[in-house]
Amino acid sequence: MEVFMAIVHNGESRLCFSLKQVSYARYWLHAYGLTSEPLPLPSSHYLLTLSDLRGPPSPVTYKTVAELRNALKDVGKHNKRVKTFAGDFALGELRTVFERVRSVWGEHRGTWMAIDFEGWEMDHTIITEFGWSLVRWEPEEVGAAEPKEGENPEEVKLKEVREEGHWTVKEYAAYRNGKYIKDNRDRYDFGNTEVMPKTVFKRRIGELITKYAAEGPLYLIFHDRHGDVKYLHQLEVPDIGDLSSIPNKPPGPGLYCVDTKDMFSALEGNSHQQRGLERACLLLKIYGFKHPHNAGNDAHFTMEALRAMATGKPLDSQREERWPNQTEVLFGQQRGVKVEWTERDLDSDDEFY
Repeated sequence: MEVFMAIVHNGESRLCFSLKQVSYARYWLHAYGLTSEPLPLPSSHYLLTLSDLRGPPSPVTYKTVAELRNALKDVGKHNKRVKTFAGDFALGELRTVFERVRSVWGEHRGTWMAIDFEGWEMDHTIITEFGWSLVRWEPEEVGAAEPKEGENPEEVKLKEVREEGHWTVKEYAAYRNGKYIKDNRDRYDFGNTEVMPKTVFKRRIGELITKYAAEGPLYLIFHDRHGDVKYLHQLEVPDIGDLSSIPNKPPGPGLYCVDTKDMFSALEGNSHQQRGLERACLLLKIYGFKHPHNAGNDAHFTMEALRAMATGKPLDSQREERWPNQTEVLFGQQRGVKVEWTERDLDSDDEFY
């Protein structure tokens, strides 16, 4: 059964049916003779519109009655927890954005592009590398497979397309890091590095972003956006001045910002904690991040972190699934939303920047 997870303005969650689902249930019950006449629509007192919510509700599927019953219990527990971070406005906002990202990713529309820059450690205005990793969806070939039972044969099936790259600046080949920041420029793990003159480097970055922004919503994904957005401004990429977070209404064409650092803060329930990309990936059990501070590798694993969180369950259920019974106990047996990490979770921390 598909229902919808909605967040009202005070931060509490609601499991909801859509008006279409309610209307169909009324029709079905009457058509099969289970009611003498169509049941009346529920009172408007129970109707939630977008103006009542922090953002569009995200679809959630439950396969059994037991799963749905447990989900209702979890929502009740969550709504009690909301009171425990009512004073942390920042955390409430991060949680709202987390669910917006889950909802919009699930629509499989537009382009999601993780990007990362590396600069020379002795002069941060010198940009030496750019990495990008994108996910988009396109229709599958017609007739590629017979529709399964229960599927609508007219429904357009989409396949995920992944593209990525790593570009470096020819003129800055001798500008190497290694004193304060790891030098992994030559260790791109997901293809070949393209070396190009700085004029071509600047032009191609602008063309890449402009192309996908014009085709539909382009979600630029960062892990700590501030430094990378500065570089986008330095390179004079068009429309970056209008870069904003995902709105609470369906996004149209243009550029939108998603920050996996903020998403992970929401997931671990601590708006004051700033996890680096390596640490966030390890805690999400995303492995293979061997050569950080290569812009291409960083972009790839930023996308992996985004995908892991965006395709998971709603926030509180996802946190419990990833780290069972690790939230702090506040009042008796009532648990909050902040994860209490164990030494094992946080060991092997390599913090050479």
